[in-house]
Amino acid sequence: MNGKYSLNAPADASLQFSFAGMPAREIAVENRQVIDVGMDTGIQSTDTVTMESIRNLRMGDDVPLYVVDGKEVSSADLDNIPPQSIESINILKDQAAVTLYGEKAKNGIVTITTRK
Repeated sequence: MNGKYSLNAPADASLQFSFAGMPAREIAVENRQVIDVGMDTGIQSTDTVTMESIRNLRMGDDVPLYVVDGKEVSSADLDNIPPQSIESINILKDQAAVTLYGEKAKNGIVTITTRK
């Protein structure tokens, strides 16, 4: 699945998007032809996320690829990132991960963007 869809909806309709483990989103159509929707992981604050918890993220028994600010890093490199400098953390898996980074991402990707 690539996440793309096509449908006809009345201009005054609302669309609800959901995915397992993520809060649902409801978006008003409002005569738009294209609606881009990002799903929220539900993590509200990096204060509760530790580097240890990020390093221990697993896709089954396999270790994911870690990418910080566009650069591939080892799990040990995560210790050098102050948690307060993290702007966002995203997790990609399955074909989405392989499409971006090739076979080395077959176990998923944890991307971290730091504040500039």
